[in-house]
Amino acid sequence: LLFAILASNVHSRSFFVHDPVDYVNLHIGTGGDGFGIGSTMPGVQLPFGTVRASPDTSGSLFLNWRHFGGYYYGDDRIRCFSHTHMVGSGTLDYGNICVMPITTATSSVVRDYGFQSKFRHSSERLFPGYYSVYLKNPQIEVELTVAGTHTALHRYTYKSTGVERLVLFDAVHSLVEGSCVNAYIRIFPENATVVGWSQSKGSLTRRNGMGTTVFFIAALPHPVVSFGVWNDSQMFTNTTEISGNTSRAYVGLMTSQSSVQMALAVSFVSIEQAKVNLKSQWSSNTSFDEYITAARRTWTKTLSQVNVTAGSNQTLVKFYTAMYHAFMAPTQFSDSNGVYLDMANKVKSLPPGTTHYSDLSIWE
Repeated sequence: LLFAILASNVHSRSFFVHDPVDYVNLHIGTGGDGFGIGSTMPGVQLPFGTVRASPDTSGSLFLNWRHFGGYYYGDDRIRCFSHTHMVGSGTLDYGNICVMPITTATSSVVRDYGFQSKFRHSSERLFPGYYSVYLKNPQIEVELTVAGTHTALHRYTYKSTGVERLVLFDAVHSLVEGSCVNAYIRIFPENATVVGWSQSKGSLTRRNGMGTTVFFIAALPHPVVSFGVWNDSQMFTNTTEISGNTSRAYVGLMTSQSSVQMALAVSFVSIEQAKVNLKSQWSSNTSFDEYITAARRTWTKTLSQVNVTAGSNQTLVKFYTAMYHAFMAPTQFSDSNGVYLDMANKVKSLPPGTTHYSDLSIWE
């Protein structure tokens, strides 16, 4: 239907006066009310990507049904940046592996999202494959991009001098409050990595009886100088491991630079598979900006499959934003090497060159 609407003015060719990425408005689909809720997220992913790193927001009044995509345009606070989101669903699910840059680690910071920050839309910069926002409270600019279908990249620029560079990992967070069944985080200070998983039962994923477990590995190309964990709101410094459905952790990084970076890969199979995804998709020798360029190039190639040769700028924005949304989902459920978890919770491998998808939303 999307492509039939403008059929008389659409041609399949590669020439564009403008990059079609420039016509994508990532805020479209993040507002509305009632049955007009768009349920999309403005964050970063590749076409049909597993990882969808995006801000999860809240406001003075938090209504669950406004946050099916995690982000609601009418909100003024960012709770954190999580790495799994559904697209266009009519219910809450996912929102796993929450990360947030902070400047202080205390027992109170994890109570009722004490680490959330106010933001303004005027500070957001976004296009397919890139998202950035200025967090007002800790005075940190957050930038997101992707290195592959399973790997998100973060860059945090601290605007204040003399503050600690801390990164908080919340394995409890999900878009469905209280849906975390179990979680685990382990810090490896000697090689600046954090691994873990979060098992949650969302509105859809609980229907198989087990929920969904999202595994992750985070690589931080900076020496770790401090670390600790929280069990509920009780904080334990110099502790590297925590489990249970109140598991959170932090690492402090040593750097003289104002910016710190992180690569975070996910898997629905295991931590080892998350490591496989990270190794195959990310290299510390490739810069953050180079990954931004590569992600944009991928989206340009995808959207350039259709060239609209007539219509107003408004029409082009509607068309290419809708086309972008069409390539957001379904979700690649298999890992970069073809390994996946079947519905019987058994690990399987796909034939070479094939991909297993999930999240075929009946709402859309």
